Amino acid sequence: MLIDDLPFRIARSGAPALDHNDAAQAVEALSGLGYEFVPSGTPGRLVETDEMLGHMGRWISQNTTLPSNVAHAVLREIARLGLKIREPDRHPSGLRSTEPAFTAVRPFGAKTTAAMQPIDQRGPGNWKKHA
Repeated sequence: MLIDDLPFRIARSGAPALDHNDAAQAVEALSGLGYEFVPSGTPGRLVETDEMLGHMGRWISQNTTLPSNVAHAVLREIARLGLKIREPDRHPSGLRSTEPAFTAVRPFGAKTTAAMQPIDQRGPGNWKKHA
């Protein structure tokens, strides 16, 4: 489905608190992260649990100007239209992760550990150089 068609379909669906601008804002926020809106039965990692949809709705309301109830209503209308939200194949940060695309992922591993500066916990007078 084209991203441009989905907000029109949501606005025409007759949901009371949704207009085209609200739907477009939510759809663009998700598609900017790499999410796709696909028909049921499409293979891939689909967002299907209520818990994940709740987290996604909170993320939309925190990162756009939409109130929480409107963000959740857009997600409900997407599901009511028979579409599923498919996770991107790769996390937007570029890191290899199984976390949802809307969560921030911090790098970890040997490179990150090697780049850390050690903390000098010696007290004054114990051969610690002072500035």
